[in-house]
Amino acid sequence: MNIYKDEAIRKHREMWNWIAEQYENELDGLDVPVNHLKAKFVKEHYPNDDPNSMCYCCEYAGRVWNPEIGRSKYNCERCPLEWPSTCCELMCLHKTDELDSDGLYEQCIYQSHPYIANYKKAAIIAREIANLPERKIEEE
Repeated sequence: MNIYKDEAIRKHREMWNWIAEQYENELDGLDVPVNHLKAKFVKEHYPNDDPNSMCYCCEYAGRVWNPEIGRSKYNCERCPLEWPSTCCELMCLHKTDELDSDGLYEQCIYQSHPYIANYKKAAIIAREIANLPERKIEEE
């Protein structure tokens, strides 16, 4: 899949706003983790897409050649969005380099877990993820 920065950001925002809407509607009482909703969104809205980790930003970042590691599944330094994290890799999952510091995506996974099912909180986090600011990186 070849995706450009603007398209990755547009599809990311569309996906996460859609996820927030699903949680705001409380999914008719169904227990649906966020990862299932990401896959459902892609299947229903962009069935010809197969983004890395069901994430358009990961797909964009992963398509860029990194001279130190080659082409990698995780080129987090090329993520087109600014995450509130000081972690250098997987900043969506971790706030810091400490593995026990939950980033926004990890928080959304936790809140949407069937045993927790705090969909109101998951919706708030999903909206925050949808509206992350764009990073100032050059298109390649």
